[in-house]
Amino acid sequence: MVGSGRSVLELLQQAGQARDTGAFDKAGKLCRLVLKSHPKQTDALHLLAILALDNNAFAEADRRFRAVLALKPNSQQALLNHSIALCELGRAEEALAQCDRALGLGGEDARGHALRAAALGALKRGPEALGSYDQAIARAPRDAELHFNRGNLLRELERFEDAIASYDAALAIAPEHLGGINNRGTALRDLGRYEEALKSYDRALSIDPKSWQAHNNKGNLFNAMGRLDDAVAAFEQAIIQAPRNPEGYYNLGNAEQDRGHYAEAMQCYSKAIAIRPRYAEALFNRANAARRLKLYKKALADYAAAKRENPNYPYLDGHIAQVRAQVCDWSRLDAERALIDQVRRGERVCEPFRLLSLSDNENDQLTCARRWVADTLSRGAEAPRPTNKNDGPIRVAYLSPDFRNHATSYLIARLIELHDRRQFRILGMSFGPRADDAMRRRISAAFDTFLDVGGVSDQVAAEMLRAEGVDIAVDLAGYTEFARTGILARRPAPVQASYLGYPGTMGAPFIDYIIADGWVIPGASRPHYSEKIVYLPDTYQVNEDKADTALPPSRQDAGLPTRGFVFCCFNQSYKIRPRVFEVWMRLLCRTPGSVLWLLHDSAEGSDNLRREAAKCGVAPERLIFAPRVGGDAHLARHALAGLFLDTLPYNAHTTASDALRAGLPIVTCVGSSFAGRVAQSLLQSVGLSELVTQSLDDYEALAVRLAQDPDQLARVRNTLAANSATHALFDTDRFRRNIEAAYLEMHRRQQAGEAPADLAVAAG
Repeated sequence: MVGSGRSVLELLQQAGQARDTGAFDKAGKLCRLVLKSHPKQTDALHLLAILALDNNAFAEADRRFRAVLALKPNSQQALLNHSIALCELGRAEEALAQCDRALGLGGEDARGHALRAAALGALKRGPEALGSYDQAIARAPRDAELHFNRGNLLRELERFEDAIASYDAALAIAPEHLGGINNRGTALRDLGRYEEALKSYDRALSIDPKSWQAHNNKGNLFNAMGRLDDAVAAFEQAIIQAPRNPEGYYNLGNAEQDRGHYAEAMQCYSKAIAIRPRYAEALFNRANAARRLKLYKKALADYAAAKRENPNYPYLDGHIAQVRAQVCDWSRLDAERALIDQVRRGERVCEPFRLLSLSDNENDQLTCARRWVADTLSRGAEAPRPTNKNDGPIRVAYLSPDFRNHATSYLIARLIELHDRRQFRILGMSFGPRADDAMRRRISAAFDTFLDVGGVSDQVAAEMLRAEGVDIAVDLAGYTEFARTGILARRPAPVQASYLGYPGTMGAPFIDYIIADGWVIPGASRPHYSEKIVYLPDTYQVNEDKADTALPPSRQDAGLPTRGFVFCCFNQSYKIRPRVFEVWMRLLCRTPGSVLWLLHDSAEGSDNLRREAAKCGVAPERLIFAPRVGGDAHLARHALAGLFLDTLPYNAHTTASDALRAGLPIVTCVGSSFAGRVAQSLLQSVGLSELVTQSLDDYEALAVRLAQDPDQLARVRNTLAANSATHALFDTDRFRRNIEAAYLEMHRRQQAGEAPADLAVAAG
């Protein structure tokens, strides 16, 4: 006898009843009371282990189950319960071994097969796990939980239709199984069947209006549909129902970030992290929001924290490298080299766009792009659909997040206005940040049809393009920020092309063509592009044929010294790399009284560049940083510079055409990738091939010669001024004829049933 005349059996019965009512502390006290006089009482030891499981104390549960099994090694239930603790501790191989031991004892109960399936699932052995669930269901066909868990496994395996069938089986047994209703909705969402998914979540809420999971899932659905305001409202409801659950705050942060509310997003992520300090996803996305607010130190700190929590976090290293490049922090070039090696091995370490400024190896860029497509775009991908013959105007749709005050629109707006409406109907599809600026109003008015799909899903956006009968879809974003490549992955048009916004291969099977020229993609580079190449004459880059002019500011107003040569580079700071910067510093040393005029992005970036200058023996004050100003004022101030210095491995693009339009010569060095050969293309098309060099030594020598020989520089300026009016670079109508010839041939091939092929357009 133990206690106050109570038997061991009575105490264990009371402990079990206490556990059943949630009185875990009382149950534990009763078990310990038994063990005080009977330290090897296995039922009490087992119940204490189960109580540790109930409290998520998995390490304690592991220890206690081992104590039970040391006394009773053939306890089937102890072996199975131990497998649960081991799975939770990430020791799935050991969990599987315990399940196999339990099942080897006979009985073949359904629970044993179900727990074995869970261990196999944790080991990513999906087909075997599915077999174990089938074994369990054969023994307990009316167990709704087994059908539910089988559905969850099928959803992880991306067998969404089969998952829905399993959820339906669970719901046939238990019609109000909230997990089954919710997860069925999520499988429907994964299939893009959004309205059906919404009905599932609403059904769950009709059963339990306080279900935070249903509100949360509804928010994720609205986010996928692009209904961001509705998503925010749903996540706020989820938070009301579960204020200590970090997932609600995390998802609300994602929705706010998608709305462009980056400060609000950071606050949401901070609340999630306060609840779960080691929340890697929240740390990563808070870093993304901070980066967009140019809070680069905060972004780097959060990226580093996320990496500590999950060293294999997908694509995180690329974000860290990009932010370091943005602030010109070159202290970890060894990490960049390691990252490029990982890209080469096909690892998920860097998004394609971020690699362009870190490496000029085109094969690495192709490997990176293909990895990204397989990882992020394969689920929504569709095969090309049969299309009707089109004898009317060819319907061309341009897709972009940048139909606003943005470099892409500055380049392409005039082309949209000039397209030949006798042969073409021109549509615009807009997404990305909302805007109501002068360029947005101009370019939206230039399209025959303008579709803003900021509030709809990729699938619905693709269906809208199909409904418009689009013949050729032209992606102007590629993998740049705010791109929605998933629209084109759904194959809304029979011909799909990449143009202008992304200077590299997309590595995507759903992109048929890349529009380029022989300078940016020479023949030797052809094997590194998955697309067929459309070679335009002159240059691939379209430009405005007219531009407003403004009076330049005084040197004093621009912050420049009243005397001395001004070297200039208005490229974004992440394009400034150590090798080129060292050349620039030598130019300053070799040109007395000169200064280097750069674009200000952040205090960190400016400070780092000044420190690097001092290391090179250049007074930091010889670096002068220009604030960002509007288009006309920005063009006008180029007149104060003597020479524009290009960057490698990522050239000036729109900034190069801005400088040339303003009459400012550019010295460039030809790189080894599309992004590093753009300035060459522009200079060739304006008749200034003499400013194109093949090595950094030649680049430096030419820049010094021009800075020190005013007569030679004046001749170059005069040539640029004359050629701007007569050569191809700023002749938008000439470019229109060339690209329309390309569209006509793409369309002809498709209508004739011919496969895409490399095309060379003759000068029009």
